[in-house]
Amino acid sequence: MGGGSSAAVNCKLSYFPMSGRGEPARLAFILGNVPFEDVRIQGKDWAGLKGSTPWGSLPFIELTDGTMLGQSRAVHRFAGRAAGLYPSDDVQAALVDACIDACDDVLVAANGAGRGMELGDKLLARRQACAEGGSIFAATAKVEAHYDRHTPAGSPNLTGALSMADIAVFCYFGHAVSGFFDGVGPECLKAFPRIRAVRKAVVELPAVRQYYEAEAGKEHMELSMGGLDVRDMYQAIINTARAGLRALFLK
Repeated sequence: MGGGSSAAVNCKLSYFPMSGRGEPARLAFILGNVPFEDVRIQGKDWAGLKGSTPWGSLPFIELTDGTMLGQSRAVHRFAGRAAGLYPSDDVQAALVDACIDACDDVLVAANGAGRGMELGDKLLARRQACAEGGSIFAATAKVEAHYDRHTPAGSPNLTGALSMADIAVFCYFGHAVSGFFDGVGPECLKAFPRIRAVRKAVVELPAVRQYYEAEAGKEHMELSMGGLDVRDMYQAIINTARAGLRALFLK
């Protein structure tokens, strides 16, 4: 993996109080021992803050010199490099980049399935999207195939060592099946053993477990996003990665 960056030290990382597109950067900083301020923006406050952000979107990073970095994939790559979770080899780095982009495609597919429909029709559309031939299944299958092509024998990690690709798989697929998208559940991952293995490997890292143990007691776990309890979404993320951590977020 490539070396870290001192520019990230003591930065502020801002995102909603849930996993989503903010969690890969959070975990990167945690795993790389990069000190940062984890700013959780409540949904009710976002409209008033949106105009002051670089791209009108979350997540974004503010460095100690005032530089603002936006766009989720750029944020992931910056955090990953700062944490030493990017390969120094250009080809390997490109494979990691491709995986991060493909993981985002899964969330786009989940959000798009059934959009604008009544709840019953939306649930049906998303179940169909998760089945073979559907848009969510197809996007997930591409990530699985990427690991099939490039993962060294005996390792769950894309490049043979933990990288931002693996962190993105853990976070993005965890968010996809967390309950945030009605009708998209853990059964969507049954056909994809590579993805399941990566998520299990990441959640079992001591630093990741310690992070979630600390998170479980924080105030933002009592908030809600999109009508769902943040705690319940995080519990689903943990449960679907490794059932042995089932009790971590229970009230």
